[in-house]
Amino acid sequence: MTTASLAAVFERYLNDVLKSADALGGLVELPDHPQPVIQPRDLERALSDPQGVLSSTDQGQPRECLGLLCTFALWLRHSPPTHVPSYLASRAARLRFGIWSLPVRMGWPQEWNSLPVEWAWNGPGHHMKLSREMILAEAQAARDDWLAHLNAWEDDPWLAGRHQRDPGSLEADLRWLTMTWPRQPHGEPAWPGGPPYLTLEPQGSKDHSAYYRVATDLAELHWLPRGSLRSATAALVPDQDDAWVPSWLGRLVPWLYPSATLGVVGLFVSAHVHAAACCALGLLVSGVAVAGALPSRLSGLALLRIPAAAAVGLVVLISLTSRWWLAPRGWMVGAGLLVIAAFYLVLESRLHGARRWWAYPRGLIIAAIAALHAFILSLGCLAFVVPVLADHGGCLDGWWSTSPWSARILTGDCARDLGQQAAAPAAGVLLLMTGWSLAVGLAAQILWDDRPVTAPLGRLRRVRGTTP
Repeated sequence: MTTASLAAVFERYLNDVLKSADALGGLVELPDHPQPVIQPRDLERALSDPQGVLSSTDQGQPRECLGLLCTFALWLRHSPPTHVPSYLASRAARLRFGIWSLPVRMGWPQEWNSLPVEWAWNGPGHHMKLSREMILAEAQAARDDWLAHLNAWEDDPWLAGRHQRDPGSLEADLRWLTMTWPRQPHGEPAWPGGPPYLTLEPQGSKDHSAYYRVATDLAELHWLPRGSLRSATAALVPDQDDAWVPSWLGRLVPWLYPSATLGVVGLFVSAHVHAAACCALGLLVSGVAVAGALPSRLSGLALLRIPAAAAVGLVVLISLTSRWWLAPRGWMVGAGLLVIAAFYLVLESRLHGARRWWAYPRGLIIAAIAALHAFILSLGCLAFVVPVLADHGGCLDGWWSTSPWSARILTGDCARDLGQQAAAPAAGVLLLMTGWSLAVGLAAQILWDDRPVTAPLGRLRRVRGTTP
């Protein structure tokens, strides 16, 4: 990268990323060791717009500017806690992370070797030099601090207010944690190329546990509650040559099961009902087996809480009288419940921080996946469980031998005991089961846990485990 392009990228990074508010004006004098105090008003100015710590003589000199910013970042971390007021702590963590991660994002330009940092570590006269190892250590510490603030963003007045004014700002900050140069929205110019994923480990290190810990936090606490499967997958499945699961396969995890269920739906619609029922059973068994073999960090992408919730809804339905599979217009109830469940998932995405017009596509995609999960469970249940356990279930033995679109004729004891000559078509019964199981399962999900239905299965949040 040429010096001119380096200066242009640095200037853009300074104004588009490090700057978090409108400039308040004025130059802030930086101390060269931890003890001096920066007045809160001056500190807020510098955190809102780091241009305030750069003298006019350093403008246009990325190396000198970055040296001054590193000095500021060192003061923010190593000064006594009382020097940075609590209401500025999140801004301080954000700026520190932005400063220390920049050399990694830029690929360690030669022009930035031996940054001119004047910092008295052990008192006057004991100046330190910035090594690559120290920059990485400071970047990792800043990342952890900034992530902790993001995880509690609703309790932070500055972050909550910033998100209220610009709902996309929080998601942009989330992407900068794991991506070197996040994709720019609204047709903005692309950032320079390079490794797409931000790893703060020493070059050549194969220990990516710190990255996966951060990515798991982001996926479970931010992306999945917002319904953004794409962003969660991008964070959890980086391009790593030594990964146990190939990157291309890991990125398919959220879509493998729904894609397979579409084949079962095709069999059912084309009246190959017995084959569809057997495939549904096989898919359920293999799905559980494959989910158990996934790396723990990827289990959240499988959305296992959704079929668990739908199974609860089916248990409730089977415990009712046989009226639910006899009513010829039961499919209308199922269709209505599916629509309600879909818009509830949109609402859930919205309430967890997704922007208004992002919540709809995200929520509807989750709803489509959830409906496919519920359909496969309902098909397997109607074929193999209802005839054994449901009220008068024996009357449904061999229901797949007739067209799923035609009413099932009841004869003998079934017709006499039920007082009807026909049951509802299998297709209508399955639509009722699908809508009912999903809607009731979502309602039960709210009662048994206060976490979103896209959260990983299990009552305890697993963010430290990164076992392969």
